[in-house]
Amino acid sequence: MRVLVHAPGPPGHGVVRHAAQVVELVRAHGVVTARRDVELTHVQFTDALFGPDIGRAAGAFEAWAGAPPPARRGTREARPRGAPRAARLSI
Repeated sequence: MRVLVHAPGPPGHGVVRHAAQVVELVRAHGVVTARRDVELTHVQFTDALFGPDIGRAAGAFEAWAGAPPPARRGTREARPRGAPRAARLSI
């Protein structure tokens, strides 16, 4: 399977680091990460990666997702910026 993992942002950001760990785990199971001709796209989403506020982040995400590949899977950080880590939920 060819998978695109998309996590825009600085390499030190926790969500971007998590995406890098996802890449390593799926490669260990024979999944090939690619940029073209993918069967699945996994996107890491938190508003901080896509924009300066939730409205612009949502707009940037919608623009990015406007031309979808065959399938997408997402992980989002569901806690407001500044909320305690315990408030985070991944779906």
